[in-house]
Amino acid sequence: MTLVVLRRYLDVGNMASDIKSREVTPVAIELGKINFSFSNLQRRVAHPWHVGRTLLANAGIDRNYRKVFAIGFHKTATTSIHEVFLKAGLRATHSVTWQNRKLVFEHFAYQAFSDGPPEDFTLFDRHFPGSLFILNTRDLDEWIESRIAHFRYMNNHPGLNRPFVKGRRTDADSIKRWIHHRNTLHLQMLRYFRDRPDDLLVVNYIRDPHAAERISQFIGAEAVKEKPFARSIPKVREARDGKNRDLIEGCFHDLGIPEAEWRNDIYCPSLENETVRAQWPADTSELVRD
Repeated sequence: MTLVVLRRYLDVGNMASDIKSREVTPVAIELGKINFSFSNLQRRVAHPWHVGRTLLANAGIDRNYRKVFAIGFHKTATTSIHEVFLKAGLRATHSVTWQNRKLVFEHFAYQAFSDGPPEDFTLFDRHFPGSLFILNTRDLDEWIESRIAHFRYMNNHPGLNRPFVKGRRTDADSIKRWIHHRNTLHLQMLRYFRDRPDDLLVVNYIRDPHAAERISQFIGAEAVKEKPFARSIPKVREARDGKNRDLIEGCFHDLGIPEAEWRNDIYCPSLENETVRAQWPADTSELVRD
């Protein structure tokens, strides 16, 4: 069945004829037109099962297959959440290559995705109906500390540098932009899923001792009771070591964020209007859990 579906949707003849250009002729499928890179297909063709189930799910035939997207910022335990996905039996990718605004073969070859927010999370909701989304968060002050340490480590180790962190600045102006971007994106996600609470899980993996179990239950997998911890780079700091306290607190003061909000893991109410503050919890401790 899967092979029949794949043959129906993938024009193999056109792909082979386009090897020289490396850019595959767009293939029309029910989800729209997707450009496949031949080399990318060659690397991932060993996973036709997930491609087939994705197409079947989108056709309304396979109702038990759902994709899972962790759409919170990186440095919020994304590597550990990836480990939860693997322990739950999902074929998962932890990378930034799935995060752009265009559907690529990777979106069909994997079931779970993590490592930072996509450019447009609504794209995946539109093209993969029934998908589940996780807003992974972290205490604001610790998130900034971890981000600073990560960018500085990567900038000082060129051999490890990845394009999305290369040359990232960690000055006050950059940190203040991070805070505003975080507020804006988190609130956008909460608004989008306002009437679909069963499709979005908001979780502070580092703070919540039951985070792994909460995630596995949310995605309908057997409970992962032992909470895995994994790192994307070697440990370079201790939690709340305050190495950049003066820099970070200076940013909070410049933005008018009171100390009571420095550890909020969803957003800073002081940066928003009264209507927003009345609608959304500012921290996961305020969420009602089952």
